[in-house]
Amino acid sequence: MLKTVFGWVGVAILTLIAGFWGFWGAIEGFHEGWHFGSLPVNVFHYFLYLLPGMLIAVLTLVAIHRPRLGAALFSLVGVSIFVWAVPCHNFRLTGGNSVILVCFTVFPVIVGLLFLWCQPYPLRTAAWVAGGIPFVVILIACAYMAVSVMQRVDDGNRGERVVHGNSVTLVWAGAGPGWERTGGVSWYQAMKRCAYLSADGKTLEKTPQNIWRLPSTDEMVRSLALHGKNCGGTWDPRTGAAHYRMHPDKESPLWDTRSQVTYYWTGTEKDATHAYWVVYHGGVFVKSKDHNPGNVGFRAVRDVP
Repeated sequence: MLKTVFGWVGVAILTLIAGFWGFWGAIEGFHEGWHFGSLPVNVFHYFLYLLPGMLIAVLTLVAIHRPRLGAALFSLVGVSIFVWAVPCHNFRLTGGNSVILVCFTVFPVIVGLLFLWCQPYPLRTAAWVAGGIPFVVILIACAYMAVSVMQRVDDGNRGERVVHGNSVTLVWAGAGPGWERTGGVSWYQAMKRCAYLSADGKTLEKTPQNIWRLPSTDEMVRSLALHGKNCGGTWDPRTGAAHYRMHPDKESPLWDTRSQVTYYWTGTEKDATHAYWVVYHGGVFVKSKDHNPGNVGFRAVRDVP
């Protein structure tokens, strides 16, 4: 009886983990990955986001029906992650990193051994739970995000735009050095490009022109739109939170739906080493000014003459 109880504990934990990763993958696959011009490429990258949750669910099913094989596979996963993280990526075993490393390496081994000694009877019911719940979670999250993505507005205009926002009107730079759509730009780089940007926004001059700038966080929030309508955004600098009448999306005129960039730097500083960036769905976050992942860009603005 006790072995059955512990077996079901293992099934419950792994089902929750697989469901979480499935949900995250289904959401992030559209949030970050669905930007390629080719449908097959989009589908392939989307599958990669779903892979962690699916892998955990499959390993759980194997462990339920083939305990020895499942224990070996879970142990192999833990060892592989350790080998990948520590020697290959100079993973520092300090503070929170140690906790993360234990969770991703020791935990799979423990779970594998748990299934080796304990069995969640009836096995068929356990298999339906371990495989069915993550599948349903992925299906629902995927359907929700797919509908949202299919409704996005993209007028194809990548030129300079005058955008009338919520009590703010700005000229936004067109495609070129003033509109970074490939990502990988730090706050310092974005500020410098804006300062050197020519009046037409198409070239970087040798000396500062100081015509363009990064939008403030408040201006960015007030300019976000959904389906061509301003979202009525406001930003509270005291709490750092933004509020909207309706949630914005990655749409024209501010965003390029075919770009991997999902965050824009703003000119608003939190302190000497941190600044704010805004995600296309309206979230506002504080990040190090040196941070430059591939999904972060910027779009320069200037005041309407």
